Amino acid sequence: MTHTEHHSPHPKETPPLHDAPDAWHDHSHDAQPQQAHGEVSNAGKIITTGLALFMMIVFAVIAVYGYYTHYTTQRLTLTERASSIGPATDALKYKYDAINRQINGGEVDALDSENKPKQFTHASLSAAREIARGQYTPAN
Repeated sequence: MTHTEHHSPHPKETPPLHDAPDAWHDHSHDAQPQQAHGEVSNAGKIITTGLALFMMIVFAVIAVYGYYTHYTTQRLTLTERASSIGPATDALKYKYDAINRQINGGEVDALDSENKPKQFTHASLSAAREIARGQYTPAN
């Protein structure tokens, strides 16, 4: 009888094996039966171990992110301190640079008519006076 010819009256019945089982499957009558692997496991311990590993990974991610944020903030603070003499001196330098640009002209960062940042060239005070005189003095 071939495999296709076998029709079991019970559809869930296991069909007969084609090949004989190997020696591992053969047991003597006096051999102890082996325990099933699922009965040995403790489901509570498996779940607890899984949750503990998950929490350990979450803690490690938070610790690495916290260290990275702290380190980056600290390095930025040190960089700002190294390039700055102090808040009062920085304010005075900004003021003197602004006055110097007002008198002599120079590049200025400002907002255009659409409120977008744009770099403008600021004319010197003497050049602006000459332009204003040329516009408002009557031509002969």
